[in-house]
Amino acid sequence: MLKRICFSIVGLTMLIISCKKDSLIGDIKEINEVKIGGIAASYTVSLGVPLVITPELKFTQDNESNTGRYQYEWYSAEGVRVDIANTRNLNTEIKLTPGTHNSVYYRVTDTQTGVKWTKMFSISIVTPIYEGWLVLGDVDGIARLDMVSLKDNVYTPIYDVLGLTGSALKLKGSAVDVSYFPYRASKQGIYVSSTGTGTTKIDPESFAWDAQMYISYESLIPSLPDNYLADFVQPKGNRGVSYMYKDGKFYYNKDDQGYRYSVPINVMTGSTTEFRAAPFVASVIQGDFSTNGASVLYDATNRKFVNHQPSSVTCSDMPAGTLFNFTTGKDLVYMESTTYNGSFANGDVFAVLKDEGAPNYHLARISLAAFGVSFQQNYWDVMNATDISLAENFAVSPDLGYVFYNVGGKLYEYDMFLKKSKLMLDKGAEKITMLRFHKFVYPFGAATPKYSNKLIVGSYDPARPSASSGKLELFTVPAVNADLVVLESYTGFGKIKDITYRERYPR
Repeated sequence: MLKRICFSIVGLTMLIISCKKDSLIGDIKEINEVKIGGIAASYTVSLGVPLVITPELKFTQDNESNTGRYQYEWYSAEGVRVDIANTRNLNTEIKLTPGTHNSVYYRVTDTQTGVKWTKMFSISIVTPIYEGWLVLGDVDGIARLDMVSLKDNVYTPIYDVLGLTGSALKLKGSAVDVSYFPYRASKQGIYVSSTGTGTTKIDPESFAWDAQMYISYESLIPSLPDNYLADFVQPKGNRGVSYMYKDGKFYYNKDDQGYRYSVPINVMTGSTTEFRAAPFVASVIQGDFSTNGASVLYDATNRKFVNHQPSSVTCSDMPAGTLFNFTTGKDLVYMESTTYNGSFANGDVFAVLKDEGAPNYHLARISLAAFGVSFQQNYWDVMNATDISLAENFAVSPDLGYVFYNVGGKLYEYDMFLKKSKLMLDKGAEKITMLRFHKFVYPFGAATPKYSNKLIVGSYDPARPSASSGKLELFTVPAVNADLVVLESYTGFGKIKDITYRERYPR
């Protein structure tokens, strides 16, 4: 009896479900579908120029005569949504940051059904100042910032880039320094220094400026004037770590630990007495790893190498040397870090030293690594280089270890293994004002592999007008002491004092 009752209940349930299913199937209706066409996969537009897109919309159950039935949205959604427009067609300036935005959407909503139809595409926003070399020079003794701008894969000089962009920054006095780097973990800045302006950053996208962008606003040093002038600021990697140098003192900025330029770090641990630091700091060259490595400074008071650890605000003694005493008793002429004998996370520091009061020069190499062995002495020898006592600028090849230096318009290459110099360029009456192998902060940036091992020479012709006397040349440095090969050359600058590169990290 119980089984019969159970079977009856099950049968009745199946009948109800079957009837309900038939009822649901009978209620299903096709909806109005929207097919979006006429939108390309990607667009490139100049900053400030309207982007025009006219989508082709096809409706399965409507001819779009009822315009109020649909809502339209144009927006970017890369972490945070940014609305662009609420119109059927797009004809507006895209107020996104310059660069490539891969997640841009056009959405059509049928308000009668609530169904949304979406098309994704990308927009690349370019500017005349988007990427390229920044060139700081003097025109009749007054600083001018120029740029060799990359656009459509071509580099083109822009003279007086601050004037072109309408920047409120008007440089005064002579040129001192220019650099680009992330001053915070997620914020970049272009820093410009001149004797009459002081040291300030400008917005790296627009070159806009206001008085609160002076570096004095980033410092905790007491009683600094707004237009405080640093001798130079130098990044350490790309995570908001940097050094500022002024009159024999180094100050340290480390964003993740809240360090700001405040007390001088040219003090030995356990002491309160400052030493005079030489105007050089050598750190691991590029990338995230740089913040983990130590840096090398030189105590010019006691004539010795010292090291600065990344989480310290004082310096420490070097370990015992195997080739020479780190307390050299010599004057430091030049020092820079390189990727020679390493990679972007390690390499050798090159240092040129001379005896006090005598023209006797030595070349030293010291290992420096974000991870691994640091402060290992890899080279020490007399530097019998032609006219080295008259050298004005230095640069070291990160690939080949050649030491370049100039005397007036003559450029020499010193080979530490052959222990001799070779004259590489003779510019006659022209004067060389700058030598550089540029240290990019992003090891995998778009320009890094092309330019990080190229010798950059800034020179000027005194016979030409000051506003266009300068030349910027980039050379490929061959092995086995072969002649330099011109890669690129640009003219029309002032007397070049310093350069940097406004980098872009590929998305």
